[in-house]
Amino acid sequence: LELPPPDLQARRDIFAIHTRGKPLAANVDMDWLAAQTEGLVGSDIEAICRRASMLAVRQFIGREAPDAIAPNLPAFQILPRHFEQAVQEMGKPAG
Repeated sequence: LELPPPDLQARRDIFAIHTRGKPLAANVDMDWLAAQTEGLVGSDIEAICRRASMLAVRQFIGREAPDAIAPNLPAFQILPRHFEQAVQEMGKPAG
């Protein structure tokens, strides 16, 4: 049984599934992400979402010394640049 790679809409849906409940910035564009991942399968998209999350966490933690974390820090968000880097790391050009 051979399954073709997911089409554009299916990739968008896969991104939506793997980002559900995550603190995404409002300007994360699922349509752009789906377009940039042509030929990738669900597990690839899951890996991109996981990698983008880790990049965001590392950036957020590295922003301040642990004892300096205060309530006035900006809220943690996964930004478009985190997804762009994750897509690039998968071997797909982002842009």
